Amino acid sequence: MFSPITTLYTYFPLQFIICTIIDLSIMALGIFLAVRLYKKGIFRKSQSIACVVLFVWGAVVLFMTVLGRRYHPHYSGNHNFELFSSYRAIFVERNKEILISVLQNILMFVPIGITLPIVLKNNKRFILSLLICFLFSLFIETCQLLLKSGFFELDDLFNNTLGGLIGIIIYLIGRLLYQRLHNNHRKEDTLAEENDR
Repeated sequence: MFSPITTLYTYFPLQFIICTIIDLSIMALGIFLAVRLYKKGIFRKSQSIACVVLFVWGAVVLFMTVLGRRYHPHYSGNHNFELFSSYRAIFVERNKEILISVLQNILMFVPIGITLPIVLKNNKRFILSLLICFLFSLFIETCQLLLKSGFFELDDLFNNTLGGLIGIIIYLIGRLLYQRLHNNHRKEDTLAEENDR
């Protein structure tokens, strides 16, 4: 899925250094924003933690998909605009490598889907979270196409967005379970107070 760090060190030390600086800058920006917005009272503690996780994981994803890959100047035909071609390869050709790639593309965006609704905290946060997942995936795929460091695939765009959607659903289920537990504790406390009287 991405070039090993040792390969970058050996063959492209300058590229590795530049990519590492970009990646660390993105992580530092996330931490700075989280702390700044928390101190100003705009973010709660949970939002600040989610913001840090979002930026750190986003930087890791960017490194795995774009920054950590080698540039191929003579590489052409690095696109696949046929939607669901990977699923056809999985179910018809029984291709296990493509299955692993599809699962990686889905799982990679699950943490982004979980953390975005926590950070955004507004009425349209779920639609906005899904849109951000799609746009981030589109950015990655476009970078791979322009930098010739990977394939622009509609399936990757779909799988990444699906991963984001799964993350949002996990967040919603987690929030519902938390609210239910919280309400049950309140009822138990209220009953305990009434019994004490």
